[in-house]
Amino acid sequence: MTRQPPATPSAARDRAEAPRPSVPAPPPPSAPRPGPGSAARAAANGEEPIAHRNELVLVGRLTTDPGRRELPSGDQLTTWRLSVRRASGAPGRPNRYDSVTCVTFDPVLGAKVCEWRMGDEVRVEGALRRRFWRSVSARVSVHEVEVAGVERLRAAPVPRAARRAA
Repeated sequence: MTRQPPATPSAARDRAEAPRPSVPAPPPPSAPRPGPGSAARAAANGEEPIAHRNELVLVGRLTTDPGRRELPSGDQLTTWRLSVRRASGAPGRPNRYDSVTCVTFDPVLGAKVCEWRMGDEVRVEGALRRRFWRSVSARVSVHEVEVAGVERLRAAPVPRAARRAA
């Protein structure tokens, strides 16, 4: 059996002065408390904040003629719907499409879009938004693409009846 050396006051002091793991001091009560995932939290931890992005580019075909209406706020809202083909799936399976509602509150952009017609192939750039409003019976929300830039890539073919009439 081995004997431990007797504990001395200096041995106890050496244990007490051993380096402790580094723990950040809590922020003073007046400092803003960073929320989860915030840039302030990342900076407080010595990390680089991650830049969030909300950018969409869609290329598809108009499934309805664009429409324009005035909202109760007085803003002009232009809306249209795009059908966007998904990446091809398994061979021999039919293509699948997503129907995406696009909007703009910009009157100049809205006027340009209102020149389009169903069947046109277009490119839009924007951001995904969730818009809320109150209907007669409940609060309603919708996800849509708020468009910042547009381009018509190909006009829809003119129907034969319209060509003969012209």
